[in-house]
Amino acid sequence: MSIAIKDIALKLRVSPSTVSRALSGKDGVSEEMRQRIISYAEDCMFQVNPAAQALRTGKGSGLILIAPMNRPEVARIRDEILLTKLHQFFGSAFSLTVDNEENLEYYIKMALAENPQAIIVSGIWHQNFNLLEACNTHKTALLSIDSCLAGHDEIIIDRSTGTEQMTRMFLLSGCSHPVYFKHPEELDTEGYGRLSGIQRAYKEAGLELKPEYCVEFNPKKNDSQLGYEIFSELLKRSYVDAVFAFNDLAALGVQRAIHSFNPASNSEIKLVGFDDLPISTYLPTSLSSISIKLETLIEQASSMLQQRILDLNAPRERAIIPSTLLIRESSRITDRRIIGEIFRQTNHN
Repeated sequence: MSIAIKDIALKLRVSPSTVSRALSGKDGVSEEMRQRIISYAEDCMFQVNPAAQALRTGKGSGLILIAPMNRPEVARIRDEILLTKLHQFFGSAFSLTVDNEENLEYYIKMALAENPQAIIVSGIWHQNFNLLEACNTHKTALLSIDSCLAGHDEIIIDRSTGTEQMTRMFLLSGCSHPVYFKHPEELDTEGYGRLSGIQRAYKEAGLELKPEYCVEFNPKKNDSQLGYEIFSELLKRSYVDAVFAFNDLAALGVQRAIHSFNPASNSEIKLVGFDDLPISTYLPTSLSSISIKLETLIEQASSMLQQRILDLNAPRERAIIPSTLLIRESSRITDRRIIGEIFRQTNHN
């Protein structure tokens, strides 16, 4: 049975307007009475306004996600899904884009001025300032995802597990002329980046990752066009039997270049993207891709933020979300016996 404001007012012998002010966080109610009203409302399963809970707990209301303005499209989609999913835990959620990553400290302080319950910093690396004291003063939990902020909780996306599986697949399938798209400025100090997984697979196999196997790819807004242009030029001068296209959008361009050059070679060249975009499954030749389980990332972020809110002084936490290869038509495997070896676990830490 649902309970109304007038029922709470009758029980506590106050006016409905007093109950309304207390639950909406407005002035005109003593702190003692406000807490009595909120406590009784919660006991009765009344839906308390997040702002009122903030006044009771001393914590701000809502979640703020801070991310770079020029982040890749896939990262933008991931952040939007994060905000949508985490909205239910925090009552409100919105994003703040940073035009210059060197000004991140300023943006975090600006966000703290809103007194939020939680702040997520997504996709911004190598920041050495420490805001632990400021976060504790505001009773705000701060979590970095795919970022690095000294002293704060963090979630690392391990892209190397998926690229290691992919490279094993290429090598075990007998591919001898591969091409790996790599970012010219990939930040990877701990071995979690795309290239690290490729390097590990070659080392494990006792082979050399030759420089000519790697082609620079700097993600832009039109990654598909860039993938098409790069691979079209490669096909004019080289024989290629396997391609890692850095991301799914670039892989779409590579797929088009392969078809334009020689439609029959579609099945001869193994092609793998990264990010597992929804469209990848529905292409005429479904695209093999490397996936990061977004559900796991969201669950981990929610858990870490809630634990931090409960205890701001608890030891710093770190979680690692692995990636995994999804094999589809663009990289068919004829020998099913190698599947177990492709997905064999390794510990690279």
